Amino acid sequence: MNLVKNTLLRVYVVLMLLVIGWLFWRVVDDKLVARSPDYQVVPLVESKQVPVWEATDSLSLAESEEQLAEELSAQAYLAMEIESRALLLEKNLDTSLPPASTTKLMTALVALDLFSLDEVVEVSPEIAEEHDGGGLVANERLTVRSLLIATLVNSANDAAYALAGHAEGGEQAFMEEMNERALAMKLENTRFANPTGYDDPPNVSTARDLSILVLQAIDNPMIMEWISLQRYEVADASGRIRHYLINTNDLLGVDPRVIGGKTGTTALAKEVLVTIAEIAGHQYIVIVMNTEDRYQDTQAILNWLGSHIRWQDALDPLE
Repeated sequence: MNLVKNTLLRVYVVLMLLVIGWLFWRVVDDKLVARSPDYQVVPLVESKQVPVWEATDSLSLAESEEQLAEELSAQAYLAMEIESRALLLEKNLDTSLPPASTTKLMTALVALDLFSLDEVVEVSPEIAEEHDGGGLVANERLTVRSLLIATLVNSANDAAYALAGHAEGGEQAFMEEMNERALAMKLENTRFANPTGYDDPPNVSTARDLSILVLQAIDNPMIMEWISLQRYEVADASGRIRHYLINTNDLLGVDPRVIGGKTGTTALAKEVLVTIAEIAGHQYIVIVMNTEDRYQDTQAILNWLGSHIRWQDALDPLE
C-alpha cells in the first residue's frame, strides 16, 4: 500500500515539475526571445506621381526651355506642381523683386489670424481719401469678410489698409505681424513695409518666397475660393452701400486652365502674376515677376507645361 502511495506521489511531483517548467519557458519565451509576429505592417514609400519630360533627349528639352525663356519678358518666374512640389521651370528664383499686390495674400492670411470674419471695421476718412481700389466711403462699416474679398478680388488698396488699421496697435502692429509670419514661414528674402504692395515704402520678395506664400494661402479654402471669383458684390453693414467687384486677373474665365490667382502692378514691380492652373488633372502654381506682359508669359508657361510634361507613378524602391 505504501509502495503505491509513494509511486503516485513521485508521479505527481514529476507532473508538477513539468507544468512549472513549461510555464517558466512560456514566460521566458514571451519576454526575452525576439520573434516576428504572425503578421506585420511594413510602411512603404507613398505612391506618388513624378513628372516625366516629354522630349526625345536632354538636348531637345534644354532647347525647348531656352526657347521658352526667350519668349518671356519676366525677370523671374517659376512653375511648380502643387501636390508633388516638383519645380518644373525656374529663373532667378532668389532675385529680390517687388511683389506688388501679391503682398495681399499675406495681408489676408494675417487678417484671418487676427480677426473673426463677422467683425465690423469702420473705414477712416484718411483711408477712404488716400487709397483706392474698392471705392470705400469714409466712415463706412464693413465686415472683415467683405474687406478680405475686396482685397483679393478687386485688389482693393483701401480695403487692405482698413484691415491693417483695425489691428490692435494699428497699422504698425499689423505690419509687424506680417513680417513675423514671413519669418515663421521661412520667407528668407521677403520684407513687408505696407499691406498693399506699394513701391513706397517698398516691399520685397522673390519667386521662391512667393511660391511658399501661395502654398500657404491656397491651403485656406476661403482664400482659394476668393482668388477664384470673377466678380462679387459686397455691401456695408447697413446694406445701403454696395460695391461691385471685378477680378483684376484677366485670365479668369477666359483661359479654362486658370482656376485662381492674384495680380500685382506698380511702376517698380511692373507686372506680377500668381496663377493657380489645372492641366490634365494636375494643379500648378505659375509665378511671373517684373514682366512686361504677365498674361502672355503665364500662358506661354502653361502651354509649355501642357506640351512637355506628363506624369507617371513613382517606382516603389521595395518592389
